[in-house]
Amino acid sequence: MASTEPRPAAWWVMLVSALAVGLIAGYGAVVFRAMIGAIHNLSFLGRLAFEYDANLHTPVPPWGFWIILVPVAGAIVVAFLVKTFAPEAKGHGVPEVMDAVYYHEGKIRPIVAAVKSIASAVSIGSGGSVGREGPIIQIGAAFGSSVGQIIPMPARQRAMLIAAGLFIVSLIFRIIDLDVCARWPIGTHFLWHALNAAVLYAVLRGAIAERQHPLSQE
Repeated sequence: MASTEPRPAAWWVMLVSALAVGLIAGYGAVVFRAMIGAIHNLSFLGRLAFEYDANLHTPVPPWGFWIILVPVAGAIVVAFLVKTFAPEAKGHGVPEVMDAVYYHEGKIRPIVAAVKSIASAVSIGSGGSVGREGPIIQIGAAFGSSVGQIIPMPARQRAMLIAAGLFIVSLIFRIIDLDVCARWPIGTHFLWHALNAAVLYAVLRGAIAERQHPLSQE
């Protein structure tokens, strides 16, 4: 039986796709950080503001004893969003991305990025004991997968765009996990494309993320 897998995309298509993933992930990181700040300030201070510095103590909330219900309400909202709209958005983020690459040809539903963004922002903003790294890895991978599904390409190249998204996220948090790269199911062949995307994003990051005050407050 003849294979129905699309023909490999040209190198310049992959390069432009990596640039698109960098743009989307760069602005996505800024929006995600602003969402956390907005939900945190609304939940704990009763005002809508996007500025939030995790290194500073939050002022005394006006809710008194009832402040203990804020994390509970956040957990209920997160459970509803994930269970109703995107069950694959649950968990840390990295195992779900690897599962999609190994068993689903690198296909991640676009709604996963939206649900993961909202659910993670609600969880972190309402006081949940979680970090931003895992969620934003899955968000970046979903962006890369979405671009790889819009443009016809084989699963191997789609995985390269997902890997590019992971490198982009690594730059945001100033880490690159080469152990994960070495264990990627397509081997180390994707490293050149992913590093190209990382270099492109490094330039974009200066114009997008670093000029945004909230993101620079690490």
